[in-house]
Amino acid sequence: ILNKVIYNGIDYKKFLFSKYYRYKLRKTLGIKKDKLVIVCAARVDPMKNHFNLLKAFEKIRRKNKKAILLLIGKGTEKLETQEGVIQLGMKIKIENYYSVGDMIILPSKFGEGFPNALAEGMSSQLFPLTTDVGDSLKIISNIGLVIKNSTVQELTIALDKALRISKNELTNLQRNSRKRILKEFNIKKMSNEYNKCYKELN
Repeated sequence: ILNKVIYNGIDYKKFLFSKYYRYKLRKTLGIKKDKLVIVCAARVDPMKNHFNLLKAFEKIRRKNKKAILLLIGKGTEKLETQEGVIQLGMKIKIENYYSVGDMIILPSKFGEGFPNALAEGMSSQLFPLTTDVGDSLKIISNIGLVIKNSTVQELTIALDKALRISKNELTNLQRNSRKRILKEFNIKKMSNEYNKCYKELN
C-alpha cells in the first residue's frame, strides 16, 4: 500500500489582507491604530487550549497594554471576559476579520491535522505562532514562532517574544507568511497532486 500526503490548498484570493476591512472592523471593535492584535481562530474545545492562552495573555497584558487578543470561533463569546480580549464568537466571513490582526496563534494541545486557520491567517499576512501539533511546523517553516509546549509558561514566553519583534521585521515576516502559502499550499498545487494520484491509480 502506497501512502501519500496531500496538503490542503488555501484560497489565497479569499484569504488576503484588506486595508478596508482592517480600518472598518478595527473601528467597529474599538481597536486603536497602535494596538498589536493577536488572532486565535478556534472553537472552544479542550484541545484548542483557550484556558492556558487566556492565562498567558493576562500576564502579557500586565506589561504590554498595546497587545489585544481577538478570539473568533464557536463558544468564544461565552468565555469569561478579560482585559484586552475581544470575544467575537462564530463569524461567517472570517476572512475579513483576519485583516484586523497582526499575528495568528495556534495554542492547541493535541488533535490537529492540517490547521486551516493557521494557513488562512498566513495567507492574510499574519505572522504565525504555533505549538507543534499536526502539520503546523510544516506550514510555518522558518517564518513563524514555535511554542515549545501548550503550557501557560511557554505561551507567555512565545507571546512576549513575538511582541518584541520590530515593526519592520514584522512587516517582512507578514509578507513572507503569505508568500509561503501562495507557493506551498495553494489550491492549484493541491488539485494537481490529487490528479496525479488518480492517474497513478489507473
